[in-house]
Amino acid sequence: MARYDDGLPVGARLQIDLPVIGMVDADVRWSLGGRIGCALERAIDQATYYELLSVMAPR
Repeated sequence: MARYDDGLPVGARLQIDLPVIGMVDADVRWSLGGRIGCALERAIDQATYYELLSVMAPR
């Protein structure tokens, strides 16, 4: 889930710049009230995902 104030239509294609991972292509799967959910084009392995979470988690 990500916040996107303008909203995006389901099916829109975009690129997301994620910490640790870099640019990833994604498709919008749902959009509601300034939030969107995306399906990433490529899978993120478990170790990289945990590293991503550690960078993004509030301290």
